[in-house]
Amino acid sequence: MLTNYENLYDYCSNNTLTENPSIYHIGRKIGNYVLILGVDSKNHKMYKYSNEWLHLLTDYYKTGGCHKQHYDKIITEYQDIIYDRKGEINKSHEDKNVIPLSTSFSIGTVHGYAGLYCIIDQYIRDKEKYKDYYLLVYINSQKGILEIINGFVECGVFDKEKIIYVLSDIPYLFKSIKFLFNRWHMYPSHIGNEHNNFKIDIIRKYLISAKYNVKPDEDRICIIKSSESENLTTSGIVSKSKIDDFCDKYNFNFLEPMKMNEVELINRLYNAKVFLTSWGTAYFKNHVYLSHKCEKIYILVIGEDFKKQYHSGFVPRKYRNAKIEYIFLEDNCLDMPPDLNL
Repeated sequence: MLTNYENLYDYCSNNTLTENPSIYHIGRKIGNYVLILGVDSKNHKMYKYSNEWLHLLTDYYKTGGCHKQHYDKIITEYQDIIYDRKGEINKSHEDKNVIPLSTSFSIGTVHGYAGLYCIIDQYIRDKEKYKDYYLLVYINSQKGILEIINGFVECGVFDKEKIIYVLSDIPYLFKSIKFLFNRWHMYPSHIGNEHNNFKIDIIRKYLISAKYNVKPDEDRICIIKSSESENLTTSGIVSKSKIDDFCDKYNFNFLEPMKMNEVELINRLYNAKVFLTSWGTAYFKNHVYLSHKCEKIYILVIGEDFKKQYHSGFVPRKYRNAKIEYIFLEDNCLDMPPDLNL
């Protein structure tokens, strides 16, 4: 019996297509992710590619220590599904073959958006092969993720009638599950020297549309982690009143992603010439929407937590045609250096 994380992988299957009818379960919210597991109904193997901690974030498994908690939770979830299940398995779709569009980080952060595009890109490349599959979407995914999926419905990539929305804490049985698993914890543009080479062509091809009628005088865009945002972490938050004063002073158009359809946000950013944003998801999620039109990017590194992140990894200096400048600020502060020409 699976009892601890040291023998966890003895209970995993490396297959990307389930061998038998299988259970798909979205469990509890833990920090900034949800615990997803695909489990074979007959041999009781967990499908490694259903859960990003089991295939993408294995460095946490290897290091153990404080990260052991993630794998202990997987074990508990697995035992609940197989042995201690309180409710019945939902069999309303047991005759369907499905492809999950949801990832461990579908409730938000850049990881959820990067993962979604990674899966969609694979789906589009072999769309004919998957024509008989239904698509699984976690109904409580972050608003922007659901709006991106709907954007691909509107442009005809996905069939609205073949999307199944699933709830958390309910085990669903499916005839088979095909995992077009996420390979990106971050966008590849932030992995070393690949920065200038990576482009998500599916954004430009399917989501950029003239119907959004972006005005020429709206090309100075500002997205800052604000007190009115849907924040999964507390670092780097700035009060909305300070952001409003800043935008008035420096002539920026502030966009709040939670108050705007994600596809409209994409189109607004695609036409930006200057992009000012804060370090973290505000930048890492949204920078891929910028086009060659963007000439300058300002990234505000606000607070000690984000300063530590800045100094701990790869820091890009350019994105497409835009040069990137970093500005270091204290918590809840937007006081620009006096010699900075915004």
